[in-house]
Amino acid sequence: MSVIENGNVAKLRRAYELWDESKGSRHDFWQDLFAEEFTIQSVAGPHRGTPASFRGANTRSELAEFFAGIHRDWRMLHYTIDTYVASGDIVVARGGSGWEYRRTGRRIHTYKIDWWEFRDGKIVSLFDTFDTAVMLSAMEPMPVLTGRG
Repeated sequence: MSVIENGNVAKLRRAYELWDESKGSRHDFWQDLFAEEFTIQSVAGPHRGTPASFRGANTRSELAEFFAGIHRDWRMLHYTIDTYVASGDIVVARGGSGWEYRRTGRRIHTYKIDWWEFRDGKIVSLFDTFDTAVMLSAMEPMPVLTGRG
């Protein structure tokens, strides 16, 4: 694991470990890390066809829905962050994650790069990136094949 250490990295490392251990079923530890005012944006953004859980968050209730929605729609297989780089209040975390979309049963693996900004030891911003094409392909129903005879 490659780490450039600071206090914010330690907080994120522990949160990612708990996220992976719980397979996304818990998110209370994330709530504790966020400042009262914050923003979450995802590369998936508020686009048509994207689950509500990837549309970001700006309030405590939206934060809870962000994490609960991910768990509701996806079954986490693993969440592995192997590199942290920090500069002042900015932390970039890189790794990969595996998921199964609950409605289709399709499994995916995607890279992860999260850009975190802290202020006074609390998260004020997250930009969440991953392979959206892979995510959207997992959400498409499998075609029904029929034979002609």
